Amino acid sequence: MEQIPPSAYFALRDGTRLHHFLLPRESSPRLFQAVLLAGSLLSTHARFDRYLTAYKCYECLAKQKDPGFSAIRHALSHATTVLSRPKTIDMLKQILGQVEIDFAIYKHQREFYKHLGLLIMHNDSLLHSLLLRSRASCRSLPGPTFAVHEWQAAKETERSGGAA
Repeated sequence: MEQIPPSAYFALRDGTRLHHFLLPRESSPRLFQAVLLAGSLLSTHARFDRYLTAYKCYECLAKQKDPGFSAIRHALSHATTVLSRPKTIDMLKQILGQVEIDFAIYKHQREFYKHLGLLIMHNDSLLHSLLLRSRASCRSLPGPTFAVHEWQAAKETERSGGAA
């Protein structure tokens, strides 16, 4: 039985049909990490963590960064007194009217969630196009549970001393 290298699972929709794949880490480490980060968003609930995880995924995928996404990330990650890039400061003032995000202000909440939604949609679009191009280096699966069944069979073979 063939060993499965460390891989990220994903599915692509073609009309009404889902095609299931494993993306080996070695074939594209950045794309591998982006798939794992995108998947982890499903279980990330705190708004700060959700934005930062989405942004990390974005960093793996985007060649040129959107200044609005980056400015929000900087505002979440750094004290306002250490924000020193004029473009970041100007963008935050343009988005929020000030440099600091204050979640007690409705406009700040609205802008934060608007940017989070746009960031997730942008990641989804980038992931889809990159994964379509990477299908040749991926392992096609007949279904979403196939890799788990194969892994369990390999473990059983390992436990029984290699006898099939």
